[in-house]
Amino acid sequence: MLKELRKKKTAKKLLWFLAIVIIPAFVLWGFGSFFSDTKEPKHAGTFEGKKIPFKEFKRNFEAVAAQIKLNFYREPQKINTILENIDMPNLAWDRTIILRELKKHYIEVSDTELLEYIASIPLFIRSRGFDKNLYYQTIMNYLQIPVKVFEESLRDNIAIMKLKDRVTAGVKINDQEIWEEFVKQNREIKIDYIIFEPVSYEKDVEISPEEIQKYYDEHKNEFRLKKQINLKYALIPEEKKELVEKVEDNLNEGFSIEEVAKNNGLEIKETGYFGKDDIAPGIGFAPELNETIFDLNENEIAPLIKASKNWVLFVVIGKRENYLPSFSEVEEKINGIIKQNKTDSFAKAKAMEMAKNIKDISGSKGFNVEIKETPFFTMKDYIEGIGMASELKNKAYKMKIGELSDIVKTDKGYCIFQIVDSKEPSKDLFEKEKQKTASTLMNEKREILYQEWLINLRKKAVFSPK
Repeated sequence: MLKELRKKKTAKKLLWFLAIVIIPAFVLWGFGSFFSDTKEPKHAGTFEGKKIPFKEFKRNFEAVAAQIKLNFYREPQKINTILENIDMPNLAWDRTIILRELKKHYIEVSDTELLEYIASIPLFIRSRGFDKNLYYQTIMNYLQIPVKVFEESLRDNIAIMKLKDRVTAGVKINDQEIWEEFVKQNREIKIDYIIFEPVSYEKDVEISPEEIQKYYDEHKNEFRLKKQINLKYALIPEEKKELVEKVEDNLNEGFSIEEVAKNNGLEIKETGYFGKDDIAPGIGFAPELNETIFDLNENEIAPLIKASKNWVLFVVIGKRENYLPSFSEVEEKINGIIKQNKTDSFAKAKAMEMAKNIKDISGSKGFNVEIKETPFFTMKDYIEGIGMASELKNKAYKMKIGELSDIVKTDKGYCIFQIVDSKEPSKDLFEKEKQKTASTLMNEKREILYQEWLINLRKKAVFSPK
């Protein structure tokens, strides 16, 4: 399939992972954590009254998982946060029923289309174009699935995109809609605001040892750690090629890491325990390292691995699984969690008290708070003193001059604001930005229509593995 890619010296700048139209950009979620029973179900559910074999659902589950895992190949530190928000079974079920529906539309994907799609994936592109060796290595070692299975899942992805184009082909927009969207994105407003920052109430927080112990007892599983590993390591700058070669020779001769370090003037350090989804302390971002070390035995010597601008000499010196940290290990962390919760509650209570007693921002002066004013900002801007504050901006753009908001939570704290001025964008700017705005609006409307179509498709299906 990929022999032709050797001839390709350039590739399209396609953000391929955004084209997977049924899933948000989440990360791999273990299949076994969904189906804990040892016996695999025969069917995953029904679509239009017909039973869907469990193996078909499982294949789509694994395809979605592989796609997502690639999306976060360079961001392993996000995995734990994302795991708390993902619904892998339903994402895989959506893919399953979409592919079932797709069969009615006789959509085909040629080998040429598949090749071009693969060649456009940024992860596999290096300075000379598509890197075939990297491609195979990533699929077999990182994803650990057969290449053919991966490629067929990509073929399905392309077919789904074609189906989406058909479903949304009737979407149209007019000049008035484009203007309204442009105004929404480019109208400039200025606000007066008061912000109640949780950090301001830290001095008022008291936390007893008993509270910390109680939190630990009631939330132990939140602190439980999956597989962790501890390394001894030494870093070798990438530009020291002769030193790298000498270290590799020493490793091939069977020297221990201590002997290699002594022979070559390297300093050995210890990472301390860390997880597969963490950045290795002292080493930095190194996806290949994280994928390799957890399959090694203790004291097993492994080849050098590249991490950023260094080569890493390392050996595993400790492993632990399903580890529950002791109270003393997480006491400080729990203290921070309780403090954050209490200060947040204080800030919110103060904001609510003020909101009940004022009708104008100037009425807050009796509460001993500071009224601040922003510069003009648009929907796209970072607001000085507040942050990006998407919720605040969405509310502000629906309000009139002089109107007082209710309480809005921002990254900095709880905010109450009043619109003090507004400027409409110019027609000249609109003409310059019209095409870009139209494209954005068209994509949004197409996505809304597609999601409505998907909701109706789900009504024809029942997800019930048994």
